Amino acid sequence: MPSPDLVATAYAVLVPVKPPAIGKSRLGDLGDGPRRDLAHAFAADTVSAVLSCDLVARVLVVTDDHLLARALSELGADVIPDGTTDLNGTLAQAAAEMHRRDPLLRLAAVCADLPALRPDELASALRASDPGRMSFVADQERVGTTAVFAPTIASFRPAFGSGSRREHLEAGAHEIDGVDVPTLRRDVDDPDDLSEALSLGVGRRTTQVAEALRLRTPLAGVVRDVLQATVFTFDESTRAGSVLLDDGAELPFASNALTGSGLRLLRPGQRVRLDTDDGQVTRLQILTLH
Repeated sequence: MPSPDLVATAYAVLVPVKPPAIGKSRLGDLGDGPRRDLAHAFAADTVSAVLSCDLVARVLVVTDDHLLARALSELGADVIPDGTTDLNGTLAQAAAEMHRRDPLLRLAAVCADLPALRPDELASALRASDPGRMSFVADQERVGTTAVFAPTIASFRPAFGSGSRREHLEAGAHEIDGVDVPTLRRDVDDPDDLSEALSLGVGRRTTQVAEALRLRTPLAGVVRDVLQATVFTFDESTRAGSVLLDDGAELPFASNALTGSGLRLLRPGQRVRLDTDDGQVTRLQILTLH
């Protein structure tokens, strides 16, 4: 259970997930199997990142897919079935249920297709929310919405859908802007969105599916690679060290490669996943993290 001090500022995050069998139709050109696999991976990586955020006390997933429900439950999320076909109606029901379970927690709703989401960016957005009214984060195109945050259940009035940014503004919600949260803004609906998400660096499950599909993405003329390696050295005082790539080459990393990963210590021999940019390690995660 969270401490009383945490409960005062912590959030319960609602994540509505369409069954992968029908979700992400605009990725259908990749094939029905890959589309399903990607939809499942997006949801799992999104939920995993939300669970890792230090301002999140609980996560409630709403889905009618029993296999996905089991997988997300194993990650640590609570899961309930969907009671309506309307997204905002689903969120209203989920908010009421979560308020019944934990009435002291603030409420948030996050889209399930944010495979690049980083816990520290979600925390930055939560800290920038208005304590007196509902706040929201617009998507990368500044047309839709990827997340809403509310201090009370009475102020939780999400309006997801076409043109939701304008809907939220006209309803008086506070737009969170001026904070650098690109992974929270990059929802994935089509191949171009997926390309951008891969360039930002996606979670473990989406990485696995992308690697199986041989998806690699150029960004501004630079190809950002996703690699696997083994920890070779690690200095606990500086949080810097080096890894051995599978071809035997040693590659150093600085402490900022661990930012947002949730990692505090590494030990030689651990298998890790790397994001690199022009030969520099930009992000490092343990392969077995959920």
